[in-house]
Amino acid sequence: MNGRRAVPDPAFEPGRRLTAARFAPRALALVPWFDALLLAVAELLFVNATARVPGQRVALPALPFEDGVRLSSLAVAVVAAPQAHVSPDDPDALPAIAFLDNERYDLSSSGRVAEFRRDLAAAAAAALEKRVVVYLDGETKHRDAMRLARALRGAGVEEVLFAVRPPVEK
Repeated sequence: MNGRRAVPDPAFEPGRRLTAARFAPRALALVPWFDALLLAVAELLFVNATARVPGQRVALPALPFEDGVRLSSLAVAVVAAPQAHVSPDDPDALPAIAFLDNERYDLSSSGRVAEFRRDLAAAAAAALEKRVVVYLDGETKHRDAMRLARALRGAGVEEVLFAVRPPVEK
């Protein structure tokens, strides 16, 4: 040694562990509580942060589905017409043909859909009915059935019973 004697550190006590951490152990004990608080705040902030999906809400009947509803004096028959030309820019048009009171409505044009909606509203008002039985062709696509439901809602119909006959075997 170079003649110097090591000066003991007054803060050093034998048996005391030296750590590089500058936080007191009590402060470290608060970390899990801080995490829990952070999760609770995030839950409160994002609980209503859901996206709305456009669609038609449907209240399904109790099983079995054969129960149906009280018979309505209004009945609409809808037959799929896959060969009909429907403009993709026309949100109301659908490739189908509807029959109401011995009248045929080609629903592939929005003008004819508007006529169907108007005539159905008039028939519902004359019959004092807010429910309709719709006989769908088994070939009708789900997208087209939802567009038909929108047209029925526009006519003032509140309750619909969709009756579907299985598709014809080829």
